[in-house]
Amino acid sequence: MKRRLEPELLDVLPSEDPEAIHSRSDLRRINHAMFQAQIMRRLFRRYLAQPPHRIIELGAGDGYFMLRLALALQWRDVEYILVDRQNIVDPKTALELRQRRWDLQIFAEDVSEFLERGIVADLITVNLFLHHFSES
Repeated sequence: MKRRLEPELLDVLPSEDPEAIHSRSDLRRINHAMFQAQIMRRLFRRYLAQPPHRIIELGAGDGYFMLRLALALQWRDVEYILVDRQNIVDPKTALELRQRRWDLQIFAEDVSEFLERGIVADLITVNLFLHHFSES
């Protein structure tokens, strides 16, 4: 079956819309309740022999989740590519990542379009994203 990416409310609402702000806050709470950062940190430490030079995050949202990982892992000199339909990266999040010598590149486009670019990375991550695919 071919899978197709389905848009969600956050993909179409303006980033400053109160409903969008509330939804992003909900996603942070869900990540916290599910221990997502701790799980991902443990997986990275177990399976990566050295810190990656380039990370691509598909469905990156506001970048806050990866910031939490950056703080915990103390990785430096990372090229971080955020891919999401909208550029909603909070300036404070971007600043904190840059202070840790993370070079941010933001691609505000559909993931399937981004993948056609053929950009390679040491690590590709997704978080609370794969459920957006339908089976049609």
